[in-house]
Amino acid sequence: MNGIDLKIVQELLGHKSFKMTLRYVYLSPDHKRMVVKQVGNRLQKVVTNWPHDQKPENLENHKMLN
Repeated sequence: MNGIDLKIVQELLGHKSFKMTLRYVYLSPDHKRMVVKQVGNRLQKVVTNWPHDQKPENLENHKMLN
C-alpha cells in the first residue's frame, strides 16, 4: 500500500466503517512479505537488545517497538 493511511482512505471514500474500506483493499503477496520482514526485523532488535535479566511486562510499550 506504499504507506497509504487507510483511515484517510476510509474518510475520502465516505465509508462509515473501517471494515468496509478493508473489503476494497488488496494487499499483494509481495507487500505482505515486506511487512512481515519489517516486523521480524523490529522484533529481532527487541530480542537482541533486551536485558537478559528482565522479563517484559508490556511489550507494546517497549521503546524498541515504537
